[in-house]
Amino acid sequence: MQIARLRKENASALLELWNGVATHDSVTAQIFAEKIWGDADFDEELALVAFEADEPEADEPVAFAHAVVRQLATGSRGYFKFVAVAPQYQRQGIGRQLVEQLHQKLMEQGVKEVRIAESAPNYLTPGVDVRYETAIGFFEALGYERIGEAKNLLLNLRERDFSTTDRVNELASTGIEICRATCKVMPQVNEFLDAFWPSWKAEVALAMTCNPPAMHLALSKESVVGFSAYDGNNQGTGWFGPMGTHPDFRGQGIGQVLLARCLRDLQSQGLSQAIIPWVSETSLYESQLGAVLDRTFVRWERKLAWIC
Repeated sequence: MQIARLRKENASALLELWNGVATHDSVTAQIFAEKIWGDADFDEELALVAFEADEPEADEPVAFAHAVVRQLATGSRGYFKFVAVAPQYQRQGIGRQLVEQLHQKLMEQGVKEVRIAESAPNYLTPGVDVRYETAIGFFEALGYERIGEAKNLLLNLRERDFSTTDRVNELASTGIEICRATCKVMPQVNEFLDAFWPSWKAEVALAMTCNPPAMHLALSKESVVGFSAYDGNNQGTGWFGPMGTHPDFRGQGIGQVLLARCLRDLQSQGLSQAIIPWVSETSLYESQLGAVLDRTFVRWERKLAWIC
């Protein structure tokens, strides 16, 4: 078995491997690239591929693992974004070998804890889908502990009316303007995010690369008091979020209007459903919008400091 760094020329074969194993998380080449090379924290030292032959160039990959390091206020944390082993090579210790090599590399970078999948701001899923029983057993055997659950909701967009004209006019009468974000107002957006949700800046920046920008704002005296975005992750899939309203302006329905405008945009793209990811409290979306539970994920963490 030969282990080498992941290279862009491996992309097609690795995508095929991933989609063949992760049946609930198949992705396009565009999203695969977004998750790996499109990650601002991509580090080639933390992306490994296993080949059966001694000459990687002459063989197809049989497994790969990709991790990143995020710098948080509490310090560095590692995240595994992809771990996949071809079915015929599973239970041979290949996946464990890749993960343990990356554990060592993460520790060398000062990382003391690692989580699986939930690598915000650039992530595919907020954990491991509960239907992946083999993966759950794999991470348990590696000493990962469950730290909670996350849920994704689905919202039907078919034949829904997301018009907001009346409510926008009502808010305007109180001095609140609802508009689509433009590059011109991004300094105010970033100031708002710095004050309340700095960790969402990268997702907002990706949403702003769409044409038109995939974000709507609420302004009061030219200051941002609310925002709602989509396509900040997994572009083209109907991925909604993030969104937030200034604490002093909550209770006025601003969030509902901004959400509706984003859903109308997704509807206009021809999408039949929107994904509302990483939800801990589902009742708001279920009761007001008719969203339904789609997927449940287990969240995992391991303390690398335990490794001797």
